Amino acid sequence: PEQVDVDHFEQLHDCERGVRSVVEQQIDAMASSIGAFSADLQPTQLASSRVGETLQLSSVSGVSGSKALGDRIATLRVERGWTQQDLADRLAMSRTALSHLEAGMRVASERTVVILSGIFGIDPLSLVAGTSYPLAKAERLPVIVALHTEVDLALALCAAETEVAARSGNTALLSERANSWVVRLRTLMQRWPDARDRRRLDAEIHRIVALAETPDLAPELS
Repeated sequence: PEQVDVDHFEQLHDCERGVRSVVEQQIDAMASSIGAFSADLQPTQLASSRVGETLQLSSVSGVSGSKALGDRIATLRVERGWTQQDLADRLAMSRTALSHLEAGMRVASERTVVILSGIFGIDPLSLVAGTSYPLAKAERLPVIVALHTEVDLALALCAAETEVAARSGNTALLSERANSWVVRLRTLMQRWPDARDRRRLDAEIHRIVALAETPDLAPELS
């Protein structure tokens, strides 16, 4: 029994190393991509260059062919199947205020644009590019914001960890990792307010249960 515990510990350690390796590779790839772009630029130059490149001839109010930011917000909202109230709740504003924003009756503050960027998963400058959003406001937007949620992180880690466990060929280890992630994802799903993300979590739970072939969990998921 003692030897079995030691072997099991080593297998878990190997699984953890595998997950770390996957994550480190992804981070290295992102760092290389960013480094190639910014190697010869100072931080202020980088921000200035990004703003100029994204907003050139597009963000000055009244430019021919520019689109109202409110129209873009409405389009992105509809693509996600959200009502105005759904998006207003995420923005912590009233539905009426959002309706005025989409109708172009008010200009979004820099703070609102940043929050919208996180909600839609688009960097702020790309969100306002090609619209009539005032250039003076656009130049004050941050180049980078947080675009991923706790759900995104949990799903990525779950996929990486279960993949490494599956490749190990150890069914006991895979079953244990699957059970652990089912509990974690269910807990997250119970407290997460977004229905779209809850469906993503539910789909991942079904995927890892099927992957690990854990019949003791299957009745609860049917």
